[in-house]
Amino acid sequence: MTDSLRSAAADLLSVADAISFLPATRLVELRFAGGGPEGSPLIALSAYGEEGLNMCHRITVRCVAVDARIELITMLGLRAAIGIRTADGRERIRCGVVTAGVALGADGGFAAYEITVEPPLALLRHRWGSRVFQALTVPEIVRALVEEHRGRNPIFNAGLGLRFDLQRRYECRSYCVQYHESDLEFIERLLAEEGIGWRFDHEEDAAGAGPSTLLVLFDAADSLPPAEPPSVRFHRGNASETEDSLTSWSAQRSVGAGRTTLTSFDYKPAATTTARAEGVEEDGGDATSLEQALEDFRPQTLHYAPTVDGLAAYAALRQQARDAERNTFEADGDARGLTAGAWFQLEGHPRHEHEPGEERRFVVTRLTFVARSNLPVHSSLIDAAGEGRAWAGAGKTPYQIRLTAVRRGQASAGIFPPRRDLRPTARGPQSAIVVGPHDEEVHTDEYGRIRIQFHWQRQEDHPDGGAAYDERSSCWVRVALPSAGIAWGHQFIPRVGQEVLVDFLDGDIDRPVVTGVLGNGCHPPVRFSGVGALPANKALSGIKSREHGGAGFNELVFDDTAGQLRARLSTEHAATQLNLGCLVHPRENGQATVRGDGAELRTDGAAAVRGARGVLVSAHGRPRAAGSQLAREELMELLEQARELARTLSDYAGSHQGVPAESSGADALLQAVRQWDGDRAEGADRERGDGLVCAAAPEGIVIATGATLISCAAEDHEVCASHQLRLTAGEGLVANAGAGIGLFAQSGDLRSIAHQGLHLTQAQQGDVVTEAARNVRVSAAEGEVLISAPVIRLVAQDGSFLRLGGGIALGTEGAVQVKAARHSLGGPATDSIDLPVFDRAGADQRFALLYPGAEGAEPQPAGGRRYEITLKDGRVVAGTADAEGRTDMLTSEAMQVAHIRVFDR
Repeated sequence: MTDSLRSAAADLLSVADAISFLPATRLVELRFAGGGPEGSPLIALSAYGEEGLNMCHRITVRCVAVDARIELITMLGLRAAIGIRTADGRERIRCGVVTAGVALGADGGFAAYEITVEPPLALLRHRWGSRVFQALTVPEIVRALVEEHRGRNPIFNAGLGLRFDLQRRYECRSYCVQYHESDLEFIERLLAEEGIGWRFDHEEDAAGAGPSTLLVLFDAADSLPPAEPPSVRFHRGNASETEDSLTSWSAQRSVGAGRTTLTSFDYKPAATTTARAEGVEEDGGDATSLEQALEDFRPQTLHYAPTVDGLAAYAALRQQARDAERNTFEADGDARGLTAGAWFQLEGHPRHEHEPGEERRFVVTRLTFVARSNLPVHSSLIDAAGEGRAWAGAGKTPYQIRLTAVRRGQASAGIFPPRRDLRPTARGPQSAIVVGPHDEEVHTDEYGRIRIQFHWQRQEDHPDGGAAYDERSSCWVRVALPSAGIAWGHQFIPRVGQEVLVDFLDGDIDRPVVTGVLGNGCHPPVRFSGVGALPANKALSGIKSREHGGAGFNELVFDDTAGQLRARLSTEHAATQLNLGCLVHPRENGQATVRGDGAELRTDGAAAVRGARGVLVSAHGRPRAAGSQLAREELMELLEQARELARTLSDYAGSHQGVPAESSGADALLQAVRQWDGDRAEGADRERGDGLVCAAAPEGIVIATGATLISCAAEDHEVCASHQLRLTAGEGLVANAGAGIGLFAQSGDLRSIAHQGLHLTQAQQGDVVTEAARNVRVSAAEGEVLISAPVIRLVAQDGSFLRLGGGIALGTEGAVQVKAARHSLGGPATDSIDLPVFDRAGADQRFALLYPGAEGAEPQPAGGRRYEITLKDGRVVAGTADAEGRTDMLTSEAMQVAHIRVFDR
């Protein structure tokens, strides 16, 4: 310790006996909760403090103690109160906790110290974290953080309170992230962005609870308290003055933007919202014109505000802040009653003395003070212990302040301006885990969004949920896809448990978006067809999904193995597959067994091929997809040849008493095939070839079934072969026709043989005619030839005849020769047989009109519908169906083709 310090200490000790260092005699008083560190009390010599709105005050106190052995660590964390004696004898206190201590020197049992006192809130700068807050307003988030610290630490509980003096309504933030920030930085940026100011009230409980600070949040200047006293006089400093005053006062003005514009895109309405706020219009001549021409245009992150009014409020806050910071005041003086966050009314200043009282009221936004103890011999003591920090020109007066103020009547946002976007910027993409309810595999909403949990979210920071890997871990987060349109695009929703890559829009940590999915040890790369793995199957690429709640899958595989190119679209359901290219068994370890080439569509279930404009099945090759889609020249050539053969034979048969074939249907079909082009151009004739199915093959077509085969046509059914047409049945062959059957053989035999059964030939309503250019032979190897009719005539070419019936008549122009071994003539005799009786029933018919049922449902009667039936003979029958959908009875002796039209009711 220096000689000067020893002398000062001796003076101090001698005075102590005389005046006992009564607090009422000191300008600066230092007190601690619980009495302070053990040993000699600390006596304040000087204090230097900085305080302001939206900042934690910091007071450095130089002090001395008789005990030179006080451990600095015993001072840290103590709750302290620094009192400044005002002109009227009262005390203005500022409270906090000791956050730092310095031992300045010691000698002979006497020591000087410097301690730093700050509010407990300032200690939150040492607690860094990353966490998520959901569905909370900013005031609620601040309350949660403060209460969390109050619950964990008794110093915070005793030394920090919280009060809300808020007048505005605040919207919930669906997702708000603290990221690589201290708790204090996080609170500061949230309050700044919302335009919420904060200050401290100081209390010292007389009952012994000790000093404490009260954090006050406010959003309007009219909630700020007045200074004590509320009026401050402007006057030059004078030692004989008994009233504090301001000794210097200056106004400051600057040019700034006169308009603030914010924009933000909201993906739900898919629209950009714009909000504009105009600055305060003042009659400032050129300056006003200049400011009105300047605009601060700031595009914000997506969904920056939930409503248009909310965005407008943010714009207004920013413009009001700019208006206020362009018009400030600075002052020096010794007004001990002024503190940051209090308003005062200026008296006696020539620039403002003619203004009304409301215009002379100012809010202190920042204040720096220096206070020196008025202890005896304090000058030498202070010189010995060190002056501490001050500002140039502060002088040696006991108490000196320097402040910055704004008019109280200005917009309140000017007091706590959100000057910049303080949100932390994500340093790059991060990975996260997709989360959701534990009983859901895919957790999403109507927008295809998912919920995620970052790896840095800790359960200890989210006691009410938010880090339990469930649906509470985040808000809904959008997923970036290759395309997204109006109900079209891609849809691949990441599933619960998958690791995803998360990026941040504009780098805003509060605006995450999922950009991809990552594989990991629990989710290895895809195994196509359920076999094989990388790196052996590195030639495979594609997409594979997984059945919800099961093990099945769908997949699209591209195999780029050299010499075995293939593609496969498949689903495990019914083992349905479309295989293209080199057909192989699933590739395993890079190897696969070839089982064919070309294309294969297979399923263990049912399959259907439908083409509203026709289906062409052809085995005629078109190398490298040459020609049009429906190229069928070979088919047309065959059809033309077959049609010409059919027409020639039909005409020939007709000219030789055969039944000529009706060719209109076949000709129309052939014309339809000829014009079939599948044209989908606008205005194309949709009747040409619609609904055709054509099959062609150069080496043959085989149709086979182990059961029944049905081939039917609603109109004509034509079968044509250039060589032979064979019909073979292991049992019966039945041919029925409603309007005649014609068999004609241009050459060769026509044989009708019943090898073991009856050969029956009937004309039930007409004649049987058997004619031959040469012989007619009727024979029976066994039994008899029986001819029976009401009249039987045998007529030879020369006119000779034999007539049986009603007797026997025999006639000839030639000789009658009867040759027999003997002759026997007897009396009359007859024989008899039963002649066939044929039913003459007609082809009467009635139809039923039905509504087609849905798949698997029974058709329903179309009762009450009007109809019109046109028959082949030209008759037209019209009527209305009954309740069962049945038409009237149509009478006809012969079967006819009927065309039915059904009308609306």
